[in-house]
Amino acid sequence: MTCRSLLLPSIIVSAVIAGAWRRGARPAPPPAGPAAGPEEASVSELKALQAKTARFAPVDIEVDVSALPDYERRGLGKLVGPPS
Repeated sequence: MTCRSLLLPSIIVSAVIAGAWRRGARPAPPPAGPAAGPEEASVSELKALQAKTARFAPVDIEVDVSALPDYERRGLGKLVGPPS
């Protein structure tokens, strides 16, 4: 197995581990301001989420995995595919 065939899976696994570690490293901040009703809270949460997601742009990533063995392609599909 070459270093090239291990590069993409290594990067993906590292990103997943780093993301899981960061989520567990800091507690969620308390809600700002006085307690709001369910409808008010959902509107303010929606605006906050929209502001956060506006920072990112969708990107299509294409990778040629034809050189990977079948078992690595299946494993990669489980890492980057939809949750089951």
